Amino acid sequence: APVDTATPPDTDTSVPATDDDRDGYSEDDGDCDDADRRVNPGAAERCGNAVDENCDGVAEDCPEPDTGVMQFMFIADMTVCEDSTYVQGHFGYEFLSVRDGSSLCAVMGELEYEGAAPRGCPDCDWSFDLSAIQNSAAGGTYCDQVGIADGYLDGYIDYSWGFAETYYYDYGGTPIPFENTVLLYTDYWFPFSFNYGGRDWVEGDSYYWASTRPVISGGEYVYYYYYR
Repeated sequence: APVDTATPPDTDTSVPATDDDRDGYSEDDGDCDDADRRVNPGAAERCGNAVDENCDGVAEDCPEPDTGVMQFMFIADMTVCEDSTYVQGHFGYEFLSVRDGSSLCAVMGELEYEGAAPRGCPDCDWSFDLSAIQNSAAGGTYCDQVGIADGYLDGYIDYSWGFAETYYYDYGGTPIPFENTVLLYTDYWFPFSFNYGGRDWVEGDSYYWASTRPVISGGEYVYYYYYR
């Protein structure tokens, strides 16, 4: 019968005899398991192939990531003449530092006039049918971390818009006055951004306004972690 000449695993001499766990690293070299050496998630992406060769809990030449939190916001502005003629408008996204409120990334594009809006804009000073976003431009140090680039919003947010300096929201039969309310029309008119009860999301008046409003999902504001 043929003789098995393969070296049994327990007597493998291809690694140093002091390599007790047979991972290819001897204790003299600072032996530790692969799982132990990969102490920083994402280290390979951030710091090449840096690993913790000496098992001291720190990947060589790779500091622990300095993470921050950014809040996801809608941003918009619009200019309208006193005779309710549309001049210009913009819409986009912005990511703000929770720590100091600074802008980390923003993308905004133009809204073009397309005609009259559907009837029935509640309490509105004016309303227009506007185009989807065009020529969106991005800027900010951390745009790459949220996948934002020039043209990111082109072709999106194709709505009619309205504005009411005072809009009465029907809360179970009780009218609640919202100030400086920006309304959008999809299949119906709804308040998109407004000032009420500490939510001061709109600055200006019916001739010029600017809005910064949190993005809300599932009833909660939306946040992202990022590497500083």
